[in-house]
Amino acid sequence: MSGLEKDVPGPGERAPDSIPQQLAPDPSAETVRGPLAPDDLEWVNAMLLQAQKMEILGRLSAGVAHDFNNLLTVIIGVADLRFDLLPTGDSTRADLDVIRSAADRAARLTGQLLHFARNSKVKPVAVDASERLCETERMLRRVISEDIALVTRFSAEQPWIFVDPMQFDVVIMNLAINARDAMPSGGKLTIECANSTGSGGEWLEVRVRDTGIGMTEDVKSRIFQPFFTTKEIGRGTGLGLAACHGIVTSLGGSIRVESEPGHGSVFIVTFPACEEGPARLATRDSLASAGRGAGETLMLVDDDPAVRHVCEEALRHQGYQVLCASDGTDALCVAKSHVAAIDLLVSDLVMKGMNGRMLFERLRLQRPGLRVLFISGYNEEALQGASMENLEGGLLQKPFTPGKLARRVRAALDGVTDLAG
Repeated sequence: MSGLEKDVPGPGERAPDSIPQQLAPDPSAETVRGPLAPDDLEWVNAMLLQAQKMEILGRLSAGVAHDFNNLLTVIIGVADLRFDLLPTGDSTRADLDVIRSAADRAARLTGQLLHFARNSKVKPVAVDASERLCETERMLRRVISEDIALVTRFSAEQPWIFVDPMQFDVVIMNLAINARDAMPSGGKLTIECANSTGSGGEWLEVRVRDTGIGMTEDVKSRIFQPFFTTKEIGRGTGLGLAACHGIVTSLGGSIRVESEPGHGSVFIVTFPACEEGPARLATRDSLASAGRGAGETLMLVDDDPAVRHVCEEALRHQGYQVLCASDGTDALCVAKSHVAAIDLLVSDLVMKGMNGRMLFERLRLQRPGLRVLFISGYNEEALQGASMENLEGGLLQKPFTPGKLARRVRAALDGVTDLAG
């Protein structure tokens, strides 16, 4: 593999954790530095520009993801509501399932893009590596050149590993994009996933193979060093493979490369295998499975009319009385004109002017027994500035299904706030 290396930033690229210990600088070593040479200064400026670009990309991606999550909430909500109204066996149900499947994929893609653009919290879980590779494959087909054939062979009978899903994606994307860059005139990129048995027990092995120009022994000996790159200034930071090494070794795995000049390269990544896979969730969190209301009155506040509409329809279907408002000021006016009790506030957390938390505090002064459930299209990392700590009532992140909304509303009314999702 040549042209090392064009990085895919992600949660694995955190200095100094992602830097292999044996390659990290010795803090006790005394270093004498003179003035930066022109080439060094140019390199430092390029790295600063890259960091600034990533910061802008992170902020932009959060806003784009927020809008996408609102749209997906509407698409998923309408599809689910119409699905539940149709009799079993109706052919339209199959069409709605196609819509739901596409929306679910879009939601996962949005999450992946956000994690690549921002430093997200590491959350290791049991992951089906074959399924994850299938999802990553869809992204890769849009990243690699049209003159590169992408071949996948997933033969693992027990493809389960314990890893943060986004860190796994970072490893695969970095290796695949490096492989792409090693084939400037086209070629074949092959990704394989299989079980293996070796010292220490059972392993899951992922191989990323290219038909590129290959590497010399000198390059192979240095590719996992931080900041080592064979690219010209401005095209690579030299952190991608160091990040891959850090992620894999922190999980108890290993990564190595086999390559010869003119004969391509193959990166072999091994992860400790899990005996059991991730718990399977129900494919559809339907309204029928959520507890029904008993005529309680809810205040629903969201600045997106389509989101308000689908949420209102779902909640009315469950037997709730629903008061709707477009923002905090509107909600205060609606509450003032409603003399009867309001049992629960369901509010977007981030709104212009008065945010959801401020609205709840003002309403609770007038209605001390009021409960709350916050919703948001932003992810947790983007919401850190919105005082996520001690968030009363919990947070339901978009996109969500009508069934999940109804389940969380019922739990909030019953005083249960520790449900996931």
